[in-house]
Amino acid sequence: MTNILNTSILLNTIKKMIKLKCKNELIHKTFNNLLDQKRIILGNTNNENASILQIEEYNDKITLFFNKFKKNYFKPISLNILMTDLVIEFSKINYEIGNTLFFPYLRKICNNQKKIFLSDIQNIILFKLIEYPQGINKNKLYSLIWTQDKNVSINKLDTHLTNLKSLLSEKLNFEINFTSFEKNLQLIID
Repeated sequence: MTNILNTSILLNTIKKMIKLKCKNELIHKTFNNLLDQKRIILGNTNNENASILQIEEYNDKITLFFNKFKKNYFKPISLNILMTDLVIEFSKINYEIGNTLFFPYLRKICNNQKKIFLSDIQNIILFKLIEYPQGINKNKLYSLIWTQDKNVSINKLDTHLTNLKSLLSEKLNFEINFTSFEKNLQLIID
C-alpha cells in the first residue's frame, strides 16, 4: 500500500527540525557559519514547532540550550569542545519513516537488520523531503544542494533521486518513491 508521507510521521518529524536563536547578531552568524562548515543542516526557519538551539550571551560565558541539553561555556570558548557537544546532541535526532530510522545529522538510515550511510546529496534530499511533507519545489531543492550552480539541471536532481530510491531498496529493502506535479516534489513511502 502506498501512502504519501502521513500526518503521524509529519508530527514526529516537524518537532525535530532545528532553529538557531540568539539575540547577538555576531554570535548568531558565527554559529550559523560553524554549523554550515560542519555540514549540519538546519531546519526550515519558518517552522514554529522546530527544536530550538538557544544561545545566550553573558559577560563571562555563553550558555547553550537544546532540548534537555544545557551547558555553560566560559569565555574564551573552545569552539572544538562546543561543536563536539552540539554534534553529539544533534546526532541523537532521528525520524521514523515506515520501518526505518533516519538520522540526518549522522547521514545514516537503518532498520532492524542493516544500516547504510547516505552521501551528502542523498541526505539533503531525504531531509528536505521530510521537512516539506506537502512537497518542495524542485528548483528550490536543487539550489539547496548545489548552491554554486548557475544553470539548473533538473535531470541532475532526478538522477540523484533515482539513485537514492535504488540504494534504499537494494540495501535496506525499503521502498520510497517520489511524485512531482508542477515541479513540486513529494516523498511517497510504499
